Amino acid sequence: MLVSCLLQRNVFLLEQVMEDIAEASLRENQRSTLPAKERAHDLRLHLYREVSCSTFHLLFPCQQTS
Repeated sequence: MLVSCLLQRNVFLLEQVMEDIAEASLRENQRSTLPAKERAHDLRLHLYREVSCSTFHLLFPCQQTS
């Protein structure tokens, strides 16, 4: 039960991160001088990297050491 709750929370957080990344990437993409096809490819790579990294950190949060 606890694991299910944590996974649901991680999915919710990941969705929020993905929305924020998409909005920021679209703004950056609009300012770019690259052709549209290259901008779309760059956006997909950027989103993949960000989501992969975010998913890793959601599943394996950093341990704080004092």
